[in-house]
Formats: sequence, C-alpha cells, structure tokens
Amino acid sequence: MSSCDDFTIWQRLRTPVTPRRVANRAKREVIARFTPLRRLLERQHEQRARRHAPALRPLSATAQEVVDHLERDAVAHPSFDDLAGADADALRKSLTSLADELAAQAPDGRSTIWPSHEALLSETGVFRWGLSPGLLDLAEH
Repeated sequence: MSSCDDFTIWQRLRTPVTPRRVANRAKREVIARFTPLRRLLERQHEQRARRHAPALRPLSATAQEVVDHLERDAVAHPSFDDLAGADADALRKSLTSLADELAAQAPDGRSTIWPSHEALLSETGVFRWGLSPGLLDLAEH
C-alpha cells in the first residue's frame, strides 16, 4: 500500500461517520445508478446554469477561450502565463520557493511529499492568486 493510500485511509478514519454523511452517500449512489433520476437532475442543473448565466461577469478573451475549450472537449490546458495573467512572474517566484522547499525534504519512503500548511500560507501570492477575481470568474463560468 502506498503512502498516498495511507493518507487517504487516515483522512477517512479522522472523519466521523454521521447520519447526514451516510444519507448523502446513499443519495449519490442512487443518483449514479438510476439513470432516469440522474438525467432529470442533470437537466435541472443545466436549467439553473442557463438562468444564472446572465449574472456572470464577462471573461477576458483568453479566459473565454479556455471555457469554450472545456465545454467542447471537456479538457483545457491553458499556458501558465495565460492562467496567471499579470501576476505570472510573482506567482512563478512563490511556486518556485515552495518547490525548492519540497525538494529539500527527505522522502522517507513516501511516494508523495506535501507542503506544510505554514509553507503554503507563507507564500501569500499563491494563496491570493487562488482567490483572484479573474480566476474565480473563470471557475464560475
């Protein structure tokens, strides 16, 4: 068993099983296995999304191209500079700092190395970029 699997098991053990979680899991299983219900819920979701669309802020040409590509092909791979926008250089510096810190860690037999919460929060540029209006608008579309 890999350390990633160990991490997943540990997270599950720490998460309490509540009636609400059990009911939510059962609901998701029914939706996944009962095609007519799944189609009905997908149709309702699409209707809600169409009604909400006029309230969305317009995207830049680059961001709209990413959304169009996602809708057409279900995958998009914009360049880092396109995604990061004007903050690309500062973000690249922050990410490089995080990567250097991870590279300095000894793997100790682990297949995955995670940055500490302190390290992530110390690089405010990375944290702020995830909350930037342009990126949030892209995610909402």
